[in-house]
Parts: sequence; structure tokens; C-alpha cells
Amino acid sequence: MTHTIAREAVQDLLATRQAQLVEVLPEPEYQWAHLPGAVNLPLGRIDGSPPLERDRPVIVYCHDALCDLSPRAAHRLERLGFGEVYDYVTGKMDWLSADLPYDGHAALVSRNVRRDPVIAALDDPLGTLTERLIADPAGMAVVVDEDDVVQGVVGSRG
Repeated sequence: MTHTIAREAVQDLLATRQAQLVEVLPEPEYQWAHLPGAVNLPLGRIDGSPPLERDRPVIVYCHDALCDLSPRAAHRLERLGFGEVYDYVTGKMDWLSADLPYDGHAALVSRNVRRDPVIAALDDPLGTLTERLIADPAGMAVVVDEDDVVQGVVGSRG
């Protein structure tokens, strides 16, 4: 019986049991972005002797929870005699949305955003922000209200 697992369990199996990670999507989707260490084995290529070790856990995944390729791949692998097969149902979109490392040529927003902007409150006097604005590479501050909702930006480029 296939076990469905969440991201944390995937990370645990990879770290503690040297699980094999298999993306079952077509090659172009694999090349775009895939989990580190994953091999590409599209569903149609899972046949009598897939290039996997039968004595190690196998984690299959596809695009997201709406994609039905990984449950089908897990079933095929079980029928071929693989004893420990896991389906990472939420797939690579769950992984990528958690901003975890990936391989491939995808240019995701997470690689191009700052995580440390200068933050200013609506009532902060501009004079108190000057030093931080000058030191900031962007020369600007994100202005938030009391609920931390962005209200705008201030600075030389704001």
C-alpha cells in the first residue's frame, strides 16, 4: 500500500534513510525545476526494471495535489516489487512554495527578492530613517501600518 507523505516526511526520509527521489513528470518539466537529487522517470517509462534500488525507500512526486501521475507511479512501483513507496502528493509546487532548494533553470521570485527590507511605521519621522535609508542598497524603506500591512515606500527610489 502506498503511503502519502508531506514535505517534512520527505526531508526526513531523504536525510535518515537515503530515500530515492523520483519526479514522474515529462523531461521539460523536470528540467524547469526539480527537487535536489531527484531522478526523472516519467510515468510511461516505469516498466519491468526501472533504474531504482528495490531495497531503498522510493518517493515519487509530480507537479501538485491535482496531478495524478505520482499516485499512479507509486502503484506501478509497488506492482513491480518495490516494498517501500511513498507519494509526495503535494509535489514540487509545495516544495518550491516553501522556498526550499531546487535544481533546474526556473527563475522563481524567491531567488530575486530581498528578505531584509528597511521597515518604517506610518508615524516614523523621516529624519530617524535617514541613516538606515542611506545604508540600504535600495535606498528605500517599506512603510507598514499597525497591522503590518504595506502602505507604500519612502526613499530615493520610492
